[in-house]
Amino acid sequence: MDRPKFRAVFAFIMAALMVGIVTFTLGAVRIGFGPSWWLVWVQNWLIGWPVAAVSIFLLSPFVRRWTAHLLT
Repeated sequence: MDRPKFRAVFAFIMAALMVGIVTFTLGAVRIGFGPSWWLVWVQNWLIGWPVAAVSIFLLSPFVRRWTAHLLT
């Protein structure tokens, strides 16, 4: 298995799911499920997803090491 490719695909999938859940929840709480809700949700998801994907890709090696250090 190609490790960098795995990390990239993992980051993109994890970011898509997490940003979807968070933006869905915040949108529902802040503006409710009105007629513009879907548009606002998609706009927020499109902004948050690349930020989260890059963050996960870059930070996951450090977080794994930090976690291993904390648990050993």
